[in-house]
Amino acid sequence: MGILIVDDNPVHLIVMEKILKNAGYPELMKATSAIEMFSVYPDGYDDAGDGWNSGHAKAA
Repeated sequence: MGILIVDDNPVHLIVMEKILKNAGYPELMKATSAIEMFSVYPDGYDDAGDGWNSGHAKAA
């Protein structure tokens, strides 16, 4: 499971990345805005507990 860090301050992104990597979370992605976040994960978060959706919307 990865972690997505979103902050518009590049210094905060670097600090959070170092903290999380030192805490044992190697899979990190960064975004500097909500627009960038949704370009990485266009379908948002899956409330069913499967995590972030990175592809197209699921068929009904």
